[in-house]
Amino acid sequence: MASKFYKQKINTFFQYVFMLFILSGNLLNINAQTCTPDIFGNYFCSDFNENATKNIDERLNLRHNANVNKKLFTTRDNKNSVYVRNPDCWIGGLNFTAHCVYSSSGQDMSTWGGQMGDGSPATLITPRHCLSVAHAAPTVGSKIRFVTNDNVMFERTVQAVTINTDYSTYFPDICVVLLNQDLPSSISVAKFLPANYKNYLPNSGKGLPILHTDWERKALVANVGTLAQASDNLFYIEKPAATTPNRTSFYEGTWGGDSGSPYYLIMNGETVLIGLVTGYYDSATNAPYGTSQAIYGNTPSGLALPNTSINDLIKKVDGAAAINTGYQISFFDFKATSAIAKTPESKDVVFVSNRMLNIHTDEYSEIDVTDVYGRQIFHFSNSTSNVSHKLSNSGLYLVTITKGNQKKVFKLLAF
Repeated sequence: MASKFYKQKINTFFQYVFMLFILSGNLLNINAQTCTPDIFGNYFCSDFNENATKNIDERLNLRHNANVNKKLFTTRDNKNSVYVRNPDCWIGGLNFTAHCVYSSSGQDMSTWGGQMGDGSPATLITPRHCLSVAHAAPTVGSKIRFVTNDNVMFERTVQAVTINTDYSTYFPDICVVLLNQDLPSSISVAKFLPANYKNYLPNSGKGLPILHTDWERKALVANVGTLAQASDNLFYIEKPAATTPNRTSFYEGTWGGDSGSPYYLIMNGETVLIGLVTGYYDSATNAPYGTSQAIYGNTPSGLALPNTSINDLIKKVDGAAAINTGYQISFFDFKATSAIAKTPESKDVVFVSNRMLNIHTDEYSEIDVTDVYGRQIFHFSNSTSNVSHKLSNSGLYLVTITKGNQKKVFKLLAF
């Protein structure tokens, strides 16, 4: 590891839909100045500085004993492939499954009380690709394991690796890993910040709390120094101030073996990748830095190395294996706080009242409803034009209406 760095006019149709909400006594409204939590402790609001802050600090207010609430796993036995997530971890029901639990090409940390497979971590960025750091890249043929929120382990083999780096400066410290098989949807895919993130996170996010982990697979907290520094295309992390003791008690800085560990903002109950650690720049606090994914996730395609985008690297690593997965990285949607989203020109209506989901379609359709974790709540095949279903929990839901080859996705927040 190196030691260096969103007023559109509301038309008559929408007024009608909103009137239905008012008559039901349950108008779905998200005040721009109020962050509203769901039953999982995920906060939703359009002030994203508050959004990112509450999604960590409010969790820490509930679980702030670092000795108990820091561990991601109560059992992590690489030798026998047994992994049990810690139900008392401060992140709660957050989907934090994109981070691998084991890599067989990892460093041998046994002398520090670890075990083989603790190092060289990888973060899933498509169902078949991982992102890691070039200076500690997983090797071809090695094994990488991921664990669902329900403690189901999936192991994949590294089929190819493409590196984008200048080893003399550890920048850009990026590599993309191709796995031999897709992972299921129960393993999440990390999202990236979109190119316009500064419209929502001014001052490059400075001072916002972030979630990260280390070679011991702990859930740690630090502050953003900058999400992307223009002078060197790096992200920088800082130790939290003493005025935020809960954050401070979960801060550890970075150490040998932590290379490649992911750093995330949490917004709308989703983890948003800002980078993987390369090293530290402050020897007093071991404050880390790494290549900014806010930059390389949005770099135009077709540039020569070392300025290649992550999507270009995905194509390159596919080519090395003589395949074409067609996968690209996905981005966080800053507009997802809308209580209802309607596809332009659509005659479909989706709304909720007292957790009763109501769906009206203009023709026979396939209807799927999933929760924020991608788990299917129910499915209607060749349904009638009006469907109602009682949702058991509050939270964010996605309603997908499929007609032939066309899909429309509605996002709604149920209380």
